[in-house]
Amino acid sequence: MLIVVWLGSIVTVTGQTTQPFYSLPQLTDSALQYYPSIMSKQALIASAKAGIMDAQHAALPSLQVHDQLTMATANGVTGTFLPLGIAIPTAGGITADNNWQAASGNLGMIYSQYELYNFGLNKARVEDAKANEKFSESDYAKESYLLKLNVANYYLALLKNIQQLGVEQDNVRRYETLFSVIRAQAASGLKPGVDSSLAKAELAKARINLNNQSDVVLRLREQLSMLTGIPLQQLNVDTAVDRFNTLIQQNNFTNEVDTLGNPLIDYYQQIKNRYMAQGKLIQKIYQPKIYLAGGFWGRGSSIDYQDQYKAIGTGFGYQRFNYALGLAFTYNLFD
Repeated sequence: MLIVVWLGSIVTVTGQTTQPFYSLPQLTDSALQYYPSIMSKQALIASAKAGIMDAQHAALPSLQVHDQLTMATANGVTGTFLPLGIAIPTAGGITADNNWQAASGNLGMIYSQYELYNFGLNKARVEDAKANEKFSESDYAKESYLLKLNVANYYLALLKNIQQLGVEQDNVRRYETLFSVIRAQAASGLKPGVDSSLAKAELAKARINLNNQSDVVLRLREQLSMLTGIPLQQLNVDTAVDRFNTLIQQNNFTNEVDTLGNPLIDYYQQIKNRYMAQGKLIQKIYQPKIYLAGGFWGRGSSIDYQDQYKAIGTGFGYQRFNYALGLAFTYNLFD
C-alpha cells in the first residue's frame, strides 16, 4: 500500500525504501557541485594558480635554438639602412656587376637572454598574479554565497507554500463536507436551493485556490531543481521543524552582522587589491632593464673566401663558428 504525498515523497508501509528528504545544507552542497557558474569560477581559480607559476617562470632566462638553410643571391653594396624589421641583410662582397647566381647558405644559432635586473618587475608580476588568484577565490566565495542564499530563499519559500498548500487542501475538504450537507438539506427541503448554489461556488473557489497554490509549489520545486541539479521527481525537502532548531544550534547562528567574514565585502576588497597590484605592475613595466645575453652560432656558404661560387651542396655544412657575450641596457624614453 502506498500513500503518495504532493511533494513526490513515497511512504511505504511494509519493507520498501523511501526516497530521501533533502535538508537545506544538502541542497546547498548539491548546488555548489552542480551549478555551472560555480564550476566556471573553480576553473578561473585553477587558471589564476597557473598564472602565478607563469609569472615566476617569467624571471627565468630564455634559450632559443635556430637553424635555417637558404638559397639566395649575395650582392653586397656599401651603405647603411635602419633596422625597421622588413629589410633582409646580405653578407657578400661588393662586385662590379649584379650577379643573379644563387648560392646556398646555412645558419645555426643558440641564443640566450636574461633580464639581469629590471627594477622590481619580476616581483610585481608575481604580486599581480597572486592578487588575481585571491580575486578569483573571493569571486568564487561570493558566487557560492549568493547561490546558497538563493537556494535558502527558495527552500524557505517552498516550506511556507507547502504549509499554505495544506491549508488549501483542508479548505477543499471542509467545503466538500459543507456542500454535501447543504445539498442534502436542500434536497429534503430544509434549506433553499440557493444555499446549495452558494456552497458549490465556495467549493469551486477553494479548488481554484488549491490549484493555484499547487502551481506555486511546483514552480518553487522547479527552481530548486535547476539550482541543485536534483531531478524534480527526487526533490523531496525536509519539512521537520525540530531539525531546524538543531541546525541553528550546530552552526551557532546569531543575529550579529559579520563584516569580517562576509564574502561580498571581501570580494570588493580583493577588487581594490587587484587594481593596486596591476597599477604597480604597469609602473614597473616602463622601468629600465639590464639584459645579460649570449650566443653561439655557425655559418656555411657555397661561396668561398675568394668569392668563388662552389657546388650548392657545399653551403649546407657549418664552416665558421662564433660566440658573443654581453650586457645591454634598454629604456624607452617616450613610451
